[in-house]
Amino acid sequence: MHGIPAGCIGAMILEKLEPRHAWEIFETVFASTPRPSNHEERIRARIVDWARQHAGKGITHAMDKAGNVIVKKRASPGCEGWPAVLLQGHMDMVCEADRKDFDFMSQPIPLRIDPDGEWISADGTTLGADNGIGASIALALLIDDDPAFLHGPIEVLLTVAEETGLDGAYQLDPAALGIESKHLINVDSEELGIITIGSAGGGDVKLDTPVQHDPGVTDQRFSCFELTVAGLRGGHSGVDIHLPRGNAIKIVARLLAAVLPRVPLYLSEWEGGTRRNAIPRSSTARFAVLSREVEALQGIIAAESASIEKYFKGISSDGTVLEPGITISLERIKMARCTTAGKTA
Repeated sequence: MHGIPAGCIGAMILEKLEPRHAWEIFETVFASTPRPSNHEERIRARIVDWARQHAGKGITHAMDKAGNVIVKKRASPGCEGWPAVLLQGHMDMVCEADRKDFDFMSQPIPLRIDPDGEWISADGTTLGADNGIGASIALALLIDDDPAFLHGPIEVLLTVAEETGLDGAYQLDPAALGIESKHLINVDSEELGIITIGSAGGGDVKLDTPVQHDPGVTDQRFSCFELTVAGLRGGHSGVDIHLPRGNAIKIVARLLAAVLPRVPLYLSEWEGGTRRNAIPRSSTARFAVLSREVEALQGIIAAESASIEKYFKGISSDGTVLEPGITISLERIKMARCTTAGKTA
């Protein structure tokens, strides 16, 4: 089954699924609207537009300066004295793609229902079910027309930039949003039917260190190389962190650590990953070594690579291959400068 054509909200893929309101919101609001972290302008506008469309059902909305949005539903008749409850989630998503032609800044998520009818997935991209499904279920409650569904005031709070550091939550302005609830239920959990009592946070480490560059790497005493680990499964740094998957940055570190005791390295660049909350699928280090050490370097990398590939491409205890697509390459390149060997070590 094909995904939603770009810009075409009317081509419903999930229209026959239940609960109807939740899946309709997920497809027409969240999956159809680009929503990378720190670029929530369009999804925020889409949520506000949805709230305005349902204003006749007693729904209102508000925003704070950080871009967080709250959508409210007044209490059922006769339930005005019941306590208000806030359902909290986030509007941004982790943006990872296997396909090079996909642009998360401009394209809707290409939804599809798997042939067995059991799973909804995206064609070559992350689905955005985190937290699109939770947010959709929360909003769907606001338009639930079941007369037996009696409730007090309901508030749905959707924050920004959750995936990159909980920034929207940090900058939350309860007064601007008019939050009334004393009870909060987070809808960003992982298992349906499970209530988690507690919370989780996140942290970032930023390291700044002065370096000295060695301008001599362009002469014949040095040979320059690019070491790349690629083809890993990747995944979410929270949801998938317990799985035995490779981290490309860590694997490059292991390879360099194997080299350093025997061959001095002059590091130029080291990069890896695409998101702070995504397990890195690839990583590349560029460095120089003395030309007389090239043979030793290649031998160490070859031996360590064989050990790494044997582990990740071997059959695990449950019959699966951990990282069937892993590749490790060492190629000669040209570079302009490197750090000193002492600083690299």
